[in-house]
Amino acid sequence: MQELNNIPFAEIKNIFQEILGKDIFIENVSRLKSLIPVPNSDRTKNINFINLAKKADVYRIKYSTENDSGDIILKLLVTDRASKWESVYSFINENEILPEQAQILDKGIVSDNSLISVNNVSFFYEIIDFVPGMPYSSHLTSLLESKTLENKDIAKAITISDYLAQIFNESHTSDRLMYVKETCNFVQHNLQKLDFFESDVDFYNKYNEEIHIIRDALEDLLINSVKHDLVCKVHNDFHPNNISFDSDGEFHTFDNFGNIYGEQAADLATISLFYIWYDLREDITGKPFLNLFNQFMNNYLDKTNNKDILTVLPIFYGVRALRLAYVNELIDQDPHTNKPLLNLVCESIKDGCFKIEKINEALKYNEN
Repeated sequence: MQELNNIPFAEIKNIFQEILGKDIFIENVSRLKSLIPVPNSDRTKNINFINLAKKADVYRIKYSTENDSGDIILKLLVTDRASKWESVYSFINENEILPEQAQILDKGIVSDNSLISVNNVSFFYEIIDFVPGMPYSSHLTSLLESKTLENKDIAKAITISDYLAQIFNESHTSDRLMYVKETCNFVQHNLQKLDFFESDVDFYNKYNEEIHIIRDALEDLLINSVKHDLVCKVHNDFHPNNISFDSDGEFHTFDNFGNIYGEQAADLATISLFYIWYDLREDITGKPFLNLFNQFMNNYLDKTNNKDILTVLPIFYGVRALRLAYVNELIDQDPHTNKPLLNLVCESIKDGCFKIEKINEALKYNEN
């Protein structure tokens, strides 16, 4: 292999050597993730399903030096998902230029006193430390298969909960302007997603009531955002595939998306929703996933005393549950879980507050 995505290996080797500060030899390259294919069915033929996927090619590159060896991750991001670069890159077309407006001929960055144009780029890249371990989603799937909750499973849930609690306790601050701004971004992004879901007639006909409840809740969230001001550092895509544990039980997270500060309900809802979803996938004696859900949530609330988050948590559950339901329908992955999951989050939206006891009651969890 002499190139990756038309990028010569020599270019990749040079940038790695700059980062590591020493000569390297590339031993092996393996692709970890690429564009998720559009499901091959009549239903999805005219739907831009790829918008739901991460438009990135990810490679694990093994290298060696004179004295050691290691691994590094190279991620190539298609420009329309490289949001971190929006301030220096935009597509310019004649329809977007106002009458009499001077045309923008180029945009770029300045590095080492050189001008580097980004007006015609196809990809941006990220180079990331290689993190060994197994995705947390694999651990949850193993529990689904074994049907036996062990102390190590509880320990992982508590570790993740502690991580979010620590971030909140160490970084939260009162900033009403930032809260409103980030809420506007969140609402705009998810209203666009709802428009997209509604364009799938079959999905809309099946879930139109839930879509309207979530749409109204998003609009209410925007109106009421001026009543809140508590922000902290956030990941913004904190789902089980972006969390891993290595063989020593060490916790890692990666692939954060979006701004650094925001409403932590986004991260709390994204990860804890999966405990509920896994419970709905199969009725297991002892309710191991509801046990994990309770351990996770109660530990977070005990460690942070952040009770205010419960008033906004339902809508964050709502948008995540709807997105999960859409993917489940498209790839036929336990679609029987969609209605119960959406019913739970929509009931919480109607209540105006997330109540852990109501989730337990609905899913028949009894600690005794």
